[in-house]
Amino acid sequence: MDLRLSGKIALVTGASSGIGAATAGLLAAEGADVVVVSYSGNAAGAERTADEVRSLGREALLLRMDVGDPEAVASAVAELDKKVSGLDVAVLCAGINVITPFERLTPAEWDQVVRVNLNGTFYVLHAIVPLLRDSAAVVTVASVAAKASAPASAAASVKPAASAAASASAKPAASAATRIPWPRFVAAILECAARVFPD
Repeated sequence: MDLRLSGKIALVTGASSGIGAATAGLLAAEGADVVVVSYSGNAAGAERTADEVRSLGREALLLRMDVGDPEAVASAVAELDKKVSGLDVAVLCAGINVITPFERLTPAEWDQVVRVNLNGTFYVLHAIVPLLRDSAAVVTVASVAAKASAPASAAASVKPAASAAASASAKPAASAATRIPWPRFVAAILECAARVFPD
């Protein structure tokens, strides 16, 4: 699968586990160096992802970030700006969910889902815009909860808004010569998701 990523730099949030980790590995296999973004609570997972990227012959940069904290995001991205010349790919995978019937969902649980899944998407995307090259590809990873009824999933109400926030930030399309092939790129991430959640 040729995603035209040789020599490019990709940032992946939520990269310490699940779809984020699988996506980081895929991007490295396709030739990209990867900024592995994770929260401090799963440092071991982030290290494993970085080791996989390096085992594929690419560079990995670990970036600790609480995506739900705008000051922490701004600080982390400012540090990143000193270490990379720009970003060609950003895959925003960071997210949490609370699986509980809606009537038993507490305000605190709801706030945490919104903080990470919605606010986190906005904070990261807003912070990295100056780093995005003109030909950059940005993907926000939502879930079927964004399109289908998921009455026990708090993410069901939040994910559509996160996707809309990303669409609002879109830059004009790059030329066909430099543009990353979107259909293959998205298909590859879906393939990662299928491997992580085979059922």
